[in-house]
Amino acid sequence: MSGFQVQSESQAATGAGSRAVSRVAALVICAYFLYFAAGALRARFAADDMMNLGQAYERGAPRVLFDTIAVWSDAYRPTGGLFYLLMYYAFGLNPMPYRIALLAIIAGNVYLTWRIALRITASEAAAALAATLACAHANMVAIYHQTSFVYDVLAYFFLALMLVLHIEGRSRAGVVLAYFAAINAKEIAMIGALWVFAYDVLIARPRRWFVPIVLLAMTLVYAAGRLFGPGALGQLQPYRMELNLHRFAVNNRLYLNDLLYVSYFDNSRKLLLFWAALALLCGLLRSRELWWCWFMALTATLPISFTIVPRAGPGLYLALLAWALWIAMLLAAIARWLPRPGWRWFAAALIAAPVAAQTISLWGNRTQRVLDEQRKTWSVITQLRDLGSRPEPHSRVIFLSNPFEDWDTYFAARLLWRDRSIDIQLANKLDVPPSAADLDRFDWILTFENGNIRTVRRR
Repeated sequence: MSGFQVQSESQAATGAGSRAVSRVAALVICAYFLYFAAGALRARFAADDMMNLGQAYERGAPRVLFDTIAVWSDAYRPTGGLFYLLMYYAFGLNPMPYRIALLAIIAGNVYLTWRIALRITASEAAAALAATLACAHANMVAIYHQTSFVYDVLAYFFLALMLVLHIEGRSRAGVVLAYFAAINAKEIAMIGALWVFAYDVLIARPRRWFVPIVLLAMTLVYAAGRLFGPGALGQLQPYRMELNLHRFAVNNRLYLNDLLYVSYFDNSRKLLLFWAALALLCGLLRSRELWWCWFMALTATLPISFTIVPRAGPGLYLALLAWALWIAMLLAAIARWLPRPGWRWFAAALIAAPVAAQTISLWGNRTQRVLDEQRKTWSVITQLRDLGSRPEPHSRVIFLSNPFEDWDTYFAARLLWRDRSIDIQLANKLDVPPSAADLDRFDWILTFENGNIRTVRRR
């Protein structure tokens, strides 16, 4: 047998072994995802779901569709509104289809993360690591268990899809449309235009300027609408900004602690040294792809770096994509010095295993807290559904008391009864408490006592 034949057989055996490892890794990632997804099927609706769905229902499907292009309107994240309306008109207030749809999109996010990582690292081990890291995070339990975070999930999905299409040189129109859907899902996705621009500067050869310029122009128009338009989100208290370095440092110290499962970043000096150390590492490894991922991780929280109210864990879901890609790219850059491909898989497992163990260990208790918070909303929905009848068209209905300070009971009733002609009032939202004469004008009078609904009058 010739030396060439021996070498060919050796390469074939190595290739077969690598494919086998890749299949095992894919099965492990699927099992890891299903571990979290199976428990999330128990979730119902959160209080925010009634508000999100109810507001989309009140605007109506044609208006929500128009909202996707009306950047100066007071629309609230119309891509998410379309998701809610599609699910509502198909399944009503049955939570299970919402759960399945949301989990399917999360699974799509894991796949798209793997695909981006594979493209930029050319390493299946690094791509599997990125998918594992992006699969779940213990500070983002609500991403799996609350449909109200569909805005974050959709922003991740369409931004990741945009990156796949752009990196693979596919339809430019597809890149623009995916970005449009992403920013209409949640404002934090605006950072995607900078990511595309940075990719073309650092990696793409020849450089492609048309799409980045279009995306940056879209971002400027969209940001202006969200900051200065009528009813702009940026004018609301939780989204007001302090444009100074102190706010940037305070917020990003919190974000890094959340993302990296640490409490290390308690002052700005540590934050600065950390980013400088990562930049030095990029310089030493001489990888343009690693620099791009560093830039993504650095800027991922930029849209929320100056908000007076810092975001919570689930609000960092898009930043999780950037960090998963940076860590995977770091592995790929270092793996160039590893003599055998099998060692790359070992290094990927060495990183993924403790992160997965930490995530699983924290997941259970945090999941239960989220489920407990949903009980009140589901109780109100089921009690309204079990009344046995619904008000006639053009009826007037008042809730003398309800378990919520906000409008959750109003939206739950509106969505269950599906009749815009019914006038629904909440006594705790009226300027003046209703008198006996006022109450006599209502056809239905309902109230909640110790969390249980009671019919005072029905005619």
